[in-house]
Amino acid sequence: RSDMSFFPSRELWGDICSESESCLGIKCPYRDKCFVIQSRKEATGASIIVVNHHLLFSDLSARMESDFNGTSILPSYSRVIFDEAHNLEDAATSYFSQSINKGYIGKILHQIYHRVKDRPYGVYRFWSFYTEQKDKLESIPQQIAMILSKADDLEKVIQANMLMNNNSNVIDMKSESINKDDIYQAVSKLKNEMNELYNIITDIHDEISKIPDKEVKNDNRMYETSLVKNKLADCIGMMNNFTAPDDTCVSYIEKGKKYSSLFITPLSVAETLRESVFKKL
Repeated sequence: RSDMSFFPSRELWGDICSESESCLGIKCPYRDKCFVIQSRKEATGASIIVVNHHLLFSDLSARMESDFNGTSILPSYSRVIFDEAHNLEDAATSYFSQSINKGYIGKILHQIYHRVKDRPYGVYRFWSFYTEQKDKLESIPQQIAMILSKADDLEKVIQANMLMNNNSNVIDMKSESINKDDIYQAVSKLKNEMNELYNIITDIHDEISKIPDKEVKNDNRMYETSLVKNKLADCIGMMNNFTAPDDTCVSYIEKGKKYSSLFITPLSVAETLRESVFKKL
C-alpha cells in the first residue's frame, strides 16, 4: 500500500487486500483463481518443498489444532531439513507467542461494522437482513464504541506505567516498579466488553443458522461470521491468559509506533517442537 502512487481509501483497500485473518478459504467465490490456493495445489505434486520457518510453524499449528487429523497448510511430508537451525528456537518462540493491540482489535471491529456515508457495512449488514433480534443488532455499534473506549483506557494505563518504569518501551509484568493491578483491571474491562459483543454475535449467528434457506446457510458471510467470532474468542482467551499468567510463559507489554501490544511468550518451545515435529516424522 505504501508503495502505490496514490493512497486508496480504507474501504477500497479492505476489498482488495489479502490478509490471513480475513481469508474465506473454501467459501471464497474466487478460490479457483486464488494464487495461494493454486500454489498449494501445485505443491501437492512436488517431491521437495522449500518454505521458511514461519510457514512451517503455521502448518504445524494448524495440524496441532486438528490433533494431526487432516487440517494443514503444507502437503504431507515425512522428512524435514532445517536450514539455519540455530535460529529455529527463536523463530518458534516468536511464532507461538500471542499478542494483541488496539490496531488488531480495530480491524476485527471494522470487519463487523463500519459506516460509509451513513450506511452500515461489514458483516453487520448481512445480519440486518435476516435477524429478528433487532435490539441486539442495534446495540452492536454502541458496544463497538465501548470496546474502543476501553482500549483507549488501557493505553492510558500502559503509558502511565511506562513512565513509572523509567519511561521504558517494554514492561515486564513481573516488574515491581509498575502497578500490575491497574493494568490487569484495564485488560479485564476490555475483555468483558469484547465478551459482551461475542455473546451478541453468537445469538444472532445461532438464529440465522436455523433459517432453512440454503442460500442463506451457504452465504460466505455466514462463514465470515464464524471467522469474526473466532477472532473475538482468540482475543478474549489471550487477555484471560494475560491476566492469569502461569510459570510456562512470560507476559510483557511493548510500546509500538501507534499502539502498545500485550504479549505472552512461552519460556520454552522444546516440548512443542518435540511433539509436533520430531515425534511425527
